[in-house]
Amino acid sequence: MPVAVAMALDDPTAKILRLPLLQIGESLSALRIARPVLEEKMRRSLEAHGQLTPVTAWLNDGKYELVDGFKRLHAARRIPGLTELVVRVAAEDAIVAKRAMLTLNQLGAGLSALEEAWVIRSLVREERLHQKKVATLLGKDQSWVSRRLSLVERLIETAQEEMRLGLISPTVARSLAAMPRGIQERLVETLHRETFTSRQVATLAALLATASPTAAEQILAHPGEALTKGLAGMLPEPPRDLSLGVIAAEVDRQTRLVLNLACRLTTTLDRTDFITLKTTERSILEQGLHVLWRQLIQLQKAMRSKLSPASATPDTAAEENAPPSSPAAPTSRTSSSTCTA
Repeated sequence: MPVAVAMALDDPTAKILRLPLLQIGESLSALRIARPVLEEKMRRSLEAHGQLTPVTAWLNDGKYELVDGFKRLHAARRIPGLTELVVRVAAEDAIVAKRAMLTLNQLGAGLSALEEAWVIRSLVREERLHQKKVATLLGKDQSWVSRRLSLVERLIETAQEEMRLGLISPTVARSLAAMPRGIQERLVETLHRETFTSRQVATLAALLATASPTAAEQILAHPGEALTKGLAGMLPEPPRDLSLGVIAAEVDRQTRLVLNLACRLTTTLDRTDFITLKTTERSILEQGLHVLWRQLIQLQKAMRSKLSPASATPDTAAEENAPPSSPAAPTSRTSSSTCTA
């Protein structure tokens, strides 16, 4: 039988046990992501300093199942002669245990958005709690719970399994979830054939998220080239209108390229929920969008000076509507405001 160990804790009624490693179950490990690098650091820490804090478990039908401390458990199993860990028994109820997985990881690095989503999906699907009840339980808005559920339900199961094994980073998984399931499957297949860093994979995912079906096929067929050239380099060159001279043809070409990219950026922004992004991510994106906004104002002024010189004023702020076309001007493919990409 486990022997209780005296230890000061925030909860004076918590049961503290010294348990053999073989008696600590991992039925909830499917809700966490494997992190081999961090587990190796934990192994070295355990060897040098011993166990500094207890892991947390819950009692499920007489068996102790881990709630928090998966890295410590995995590291301990790799240390010869280490056969037991100090365990704090936090609950005897699945709902309380899963809530603890979230609350115990609020400090430090915490759980990734997808790990949070796995726990929430488990509470909703397995424990049959309404989203509003889960939100109250966690002290969150119902919209936060809904967004987490949407994240995990959009991501294909293959990608989720590779995340659990630590083969795909949470950042890449979030990028994948924004894409159609068919594209997700193709990208995962590509990753099995190629060797890319996490940053490169994230770049590919970002390129695919804004690519047309044709461009996506090119990116998946030649991922290395896509990483080198970027999305603009993968776009097919617009055919030159032979009725245009060299200078006019270049303006026409750049106009269509900018329109193409603007349409894709509009689509991406419409389906990107900035609330789910990390604070640092939002800050970087907002800075970039502000720079782009200022540049677009300059572009609007340049266009206005050519389309309607009399109305052009250097200090005019950007307006929502484009300047009206001249009635005498012929209709062309570059004058359309409809995004077809």
